[in-house]
Amino acid sequence: MFPPPLPPAQRGLELAPYRELNEAAIEGYLLSTMNVANLLGIKPSTVVGYGDEFSDAGFIFSRVGRRKGGQIAWRVKKAPLAEESDSL
Repeated sequence: MFPPPLPPAQRGLELAPYRELNEAAIEGYLLSTMNVANLLGIKPSTVVGYGDEFSDAGFIFSRVGRRKGGQIAWRVKKAPLAEESDSL
């Protein structure tokens, strides 16, 4: 008898945050600081401490104003892919 397979998160396939960031980039959603922090698995104060623009996990986050409730609004863009020759 084999044990049941592990759920995806326990196998290291935690892609849901990246899919959500990709959707936000495509659709032009403006995310709150709390949204960005939760998706990246970091503290909101860390997000704010990065300044007006930072990159992480293949995305670029730019501060673009404020959302209702006073949180900073962040625009998400996909970072350009590195050329294949750069990684060789």
